[in-house]
Amino acid sequence: SKLHDIAETIESTIESDPARLQDVRLRLDSIYTLEKKHGVQSVEQLISIQTDLESKIASIVGREDRIIELQSAIKKTEAKLDKLAAKLTTFRKKVFKKLETSVNKKLQQLSMGSAQIQVSHKPSPILKSTGKDDITILFKANKGTEFQEIRKVASGGESARLMLSIKATVAKAMVLPTMIFDEIDTGVSGEVAGKMGVILRELADSHQLLCITHSPQVASRAVRHFFVYKEETKKSTKTHVKLLDKEERIIEIAKMLSGDPPSTYALDNAKDLIKTK
Repeated sequence: SKLHDIAETIESTIESDPARLQDVRLRLDSIYTLEKKHGVQSVEQLISIQTDLESKIASIVGREDRIIELQSAIKKTEAKLDKLAAKLTTFRKKVFKKLETSVNKKLQQLSMGSAQIQVSHKPSPILKSTGKDDITILFKANKGTEFQEIRKVASGGESARLMLSIKATVAKAMVLPTMIFDEIDTGVSGEVAGKMGVILRELADSHQLLCITHSPQVASRAVRHFFVYKEETKKSTKTHVKLLDKEERIIEIAKMLSGDPPSTYALDNAKDLIKTK
């Protein structure tokens, strides 16, 4: 048969070339060893591994050139960022005095005539996402005292008025569609709370303000007055928000002034507060 003829031909070829036989055996041993080493079962898989290794070797050989290329790109980027940071520093220095003047004026409006802020600027030794500036707002509440960090010298009431003064100053220069003030009137008197309410009402002309407050002076300046309350059952507690109408609003502000139920004097006072907004 043809198969028998092929077998005889192969045997004859091998027997006539023992050196070739040895080469084939060594080659097969190498292939079997490599397949075992790499956990594969075919020559095609070995070739794929070889191609992958050659690619990795080529990338390693060219890595030094790539490093030099990247280092050059980094230097160019750093130079560009340094220029942008320098421009940002120049722009910032131009508004420091304007910021101080505007905030200090608002502090006077809020019965803090002797209080002042001061912008402290130092070049940053490192480039940050905000530039190369270290900026700190310093504060002093009284004449004859030194400027210090706000957190070290400002009381609760002073911090509230200072925060409002700063926010009211920078709001027009920033894209702030909504501003939230949570207990901005904490620690201040009724008279000062009324002045805060005026500033908040002015801010509301150009921004949407959400104010959480227990101050009747602040609440009376609102365009819309919402009442937040809880409803408790045996199994759960639900929080509700209700938009008050004119009469309901007078009652709630009166409660802030005198308690529940509100006095006649408190109701009249609430009406006056709403009229003067």
